[in-house]
Amino acid sequence: MNPVKSKFFGKLGLYLFALWLLFAWAMGITSRSNGWLLWPASAILVILVAVPFLYKFQKLNQRLRLIRDFSRRIPEGNIEPISIHTDEEDDLIESIQALNEVAALHVQTVRLLTDERNQFDAILRSMVEGVAVIEKGEKIAFCNEAFCRALGLIDIPRAGRLLVEITRQSGLLEFVQQVLAKNEKVTGEIEISTKPSRTFVVTGASVLAGASTAVVLVLHDISEIRKLERMRRDFVANVSHEFKTPLTAIQGFAETLLGGALEDKQNSQRFVEIIRDQAIRLNRVTSDLLKLSMIEAGRLTLEYRPVDVTHLINSCEETVRGKAEQKQLAITKEYSDCLPLIRGDSARLMEVILNFLDNAIAYTPPGGNITVGARAEGSMVNISVSDTGIGIHKADQQRIFERFYRVDDARSRTVGGTGLGLSIAKHLIESHGGSVSVESEIGKGSTFSISLPIAAEQPE
Repeated sequence: MNPVKSKFFGKLGLYLFALWLLFAWAMGITSRSNGWLLWPASAILVILVAVPFLYKFQKLNQRLRLIRDFSRRIPEGNIEPISIHTDEEDDLIESIQALNEVAALHVQTVRLLTDERNQFDAILRSMVEGVAVIEKGEKIAFCNEAFCRALGLIDIPRAGRLLVEITRQSGLLEFVQQVLAKNEKVTGEIEISTKPSRTFVVTGASVLAGASTAVVLVLHDISEIRKLERMRRDFVANVSHEFKTPLTAIQGFAETLLGGALEDKQNSQRFVEIIRDQAIRLNRVTSDLLKLSMIEAGRLTLEYRPVDVTHLINSCEETVRGKAEQKQLAITKEYSDCLPLIRGDSARLMEVILNFLDNAIAYTPPGGNITVGARAEGSMVNISVSDTGIGIHKADQQRIFERFYRVDDARSRTVGGTGLGLSIAKHLIESHGGSVSVESEIGKGSTFSISLPIAAEQPE
């Protein structure tokens, strides 16, 4: 029997026995002639005493069941407090109140831990860096979306899958093995062969996960940093080359003149002209570099106003007409007379279109055609320059707007130019809120297009 119930029944028995003895003694003294009344009176006394005790026993049993049910709910994680009347007082009530306080504290602790876990999980999943926990046996315990994107995975793999099952990136697999072997923090750089290939700085650290060791990986994408570093190196190399060629020519012809060629009037005149041309080329490169730097830094002032596209194209065509005729090239204009005005700096836009026309003239064989077109497309006006020139390879079209990039380096230097014109054009058009594109096919020609927003103010 339950110890609480045993204690209760023991008290009840002693209490009833004592009352019965007292009642019997009293009845024996006062009713010796009526002894037959002793047993009925005793029965009535027992009933009167037993009813409250039975009620008390029922309450006791009910509370014991509540405590039992409470203890059974604990393994299930259901720790709801026991409902009782707080105005009652006994040992079990105090025990139940203590259990309720423990339950409330447990619920509060679980809620706090859940909130912290959810917050930590949200932080990990929203991180730009890829984070993963690799358990013993190289099994994935956790990874965030950034880690999956780094590996080119569509879905987050379930916990327990082998790392080698979800990726064949040898650099990453070897790095995890290295961290597990050293059992210390390791930092390295790996290439992930996705499309396109990306470079990551990966940090791995061993942590205790129960009785075993796990590895925490953090992947930081440095692809853009490496790309910028390559661009910086290429830029320095290109600038050095652009400056070195004319400077070498200037130095060589100047030394020739100083060495006695000044006396040769015919050659000295030609040498001086070469020096002048190379100086002009240096000045043009320097000017383009300064202009490009100002555009990228947002320091170039643009005077926005409504621009007549028809007038803009006519002005550009008139500027290059003589050069085109010298090469026996025909320039055709294709546009309607009711084109809407665009918003922009007419001088800078003319500079962009002239750059396209100069390139078309330079790379189109004699007898070819150049077409300047314009048409409205929704809220934008598209202006294009097409030629029947040599064309541009598909791979080069992706990089043609990079500074100093040349499709045919030798031919580009022969026809002149700094290699910065298309890069400047791209930045200028983007500063106007527009876009620039190129379409080309080898042997058939190229089309350079710009798209510019229509001005809010239009003539009635």
